[in-house]
Amino acid sequence: MASTQDRHFWALERLDPAPGEVLLEVGCGHGILLGLVAARLDKGHITGLDRSAKMIAASAKRNANLLAGGRIRLVEGRLEAPPLGDERFDRLIAARVNAFWLDPAPVLKATADLLRPGGTLELFFDPPDARKLPELVRRLEAGVSSHGFVSEIVTAENAPWGSGLHMAARPAGA
Repeated sequence: MASTQDRHFWALERLDPAPGEVLLEVGCGHGILLGLVAARLDKGHITGLDRSAKMIAASAKRNANLLAGGRIRLVEGRLEAPPLGDERFDRLIAARVNAFWLDPAPVLKATADLLRPGGTLELFFDPPDARKLPELVRRLEAGVSSHGFVSEIVTAENAPWGSGLHMAARPAGA
């Protein structure tokens, strides 16, 4: 059986961050994907946002060198009211953040406000049962489209650790 980190490497391959991008990972948790993305950035940076102080502390511990070197920033807060000031991002990344399919309206409004023109929302899910992928894709596509986003990429596939879903979406008109 593959590790949790394998899922993050799978997401990193699909993200393929450009060296100068400015990214926000929502629900950064333990900071695995955050650290992997930061390692690919030269001039850009990534901010990790999590509503849990415990997860921010875990991410800080895991990524202490990247944090000390200014390669990442960690912020405790909720996507619906992020304490990020006027900062805008090229991409917003969310891995296993259920709000995007359970209650998409507030998180998608916040996402649209945080993205730069032409910015992209990148969603990653890995349901343990591949039979649930079509329903998850349907719900995510319905959610993003009914809240002003257009999905550009939907990849649902079997992976070594189960099944994986990647959806990239942009605000309509962006």
